[in-house]
Amino acid sequence: MDENQERQLESHGRMTLGRILMEEQPSQLQTELETVVECPVCYNIPRDLPIPCCPAGHIMCKTCRGRVLHCPTCRRQLEDNTSSLAADLIEKVQHKCLYWDFGCTHKDFLRSLVRHEDRCLDRTVQCPGPNGCEEKVQLKEFHRHAVRNTCSVEMKKRTKFNLSKGWMQWDGLTLKKGQEFNLREDLAWSFFHFSKFEQQFYFSAQYFAAEELFLFYVMVVAGIETAEEFTATIAIVNTDDDIKITFEGPVIAIDKVPRSEEELMNSHSCFSVHYRSIRNMLSITEVGENRNVSWSVDFETEVDVSQVMQL
Repeated sequence: MDENQERQLESHGRMTLGRILMEEQPSQLQTELETVVECPVCYNIPRDLPIPCCPAGHIMCKTCRGRVLHCPTCRRQLEDNTSSLAADLIEKVQHKCLYWDFGCTHKDFLRSLVRHEDRCLDRTVQCPGPNGCEEKVQLKEFHRHAVRNTCSVEMKKRTKFNLSKGWMQWDGLTLKKGQEFNLREDLAWSFFHFSKFEQQFYFSAQYFAAEELFLFYVMVVAGIETAEEFTATIAIVNTDDDIKITFEGPVIAIDKVPRSEEELMNSHSCFSVHYRSIRNMLSITEVGENRNVSWSVDFETEVDVSQVMQL
């Protein structure tokens, strides 16, 4: 090896070492910054502004500020101070995923982290009411939760929904019947689940008394990208199979289910059917014994999902 080659090798070595140091220093600085803006109570980096602090400048997150009267770091009395310095820093440090305690180890800057959290495999969802219990549960544990807590039952090819039993007043002979069930009372049934295309789907049915509407939808235990791959078909049928009301529309991702009946009615995924439309499709069966005439009122549905054709 000649002298020029030795100089080139030595120069390359210095450049490599410099690059390593440059890469390590920002990492060390990043870690130190994260420690500075970390809440000393919950050990998370605050996300929401303004960021509370004590008169000496020690910070904490807004949630923990509501639980303490004295600074966790120096024990000074807390007032209404906030830290503008910490507010500038939280966009420049990496934050833990919201679902860190559920097993996710992802860290990122806030702008990117929000996108990750919308798709995080360890994220939690709410068991949607009124069919479900509204408890928060991990997405990947939802099916087990729903079955164990009877928030959902297995769906059959044709599903029967009971509206009333012994409520309707009718002699069984005259053409004119009274109301088949209490129109002023909301109704909701447990979810009905079924598997298809390696996904778990849930069928929801409820009666919204304020509008006299039956509301139906199909949701999938997955994110919005997966939901967009499928179309739901919901049909209300009568026992003679000579009348059918059919809906075809999008499937809802479980974490995008509307929180209220008003929002649900405005969703493209919701099949809304007025009581007057479904009335002639109700099945009325005598269930009384001896001279005690009693009637059971039901309706039936058929549900399926298909894959959206990709262009």
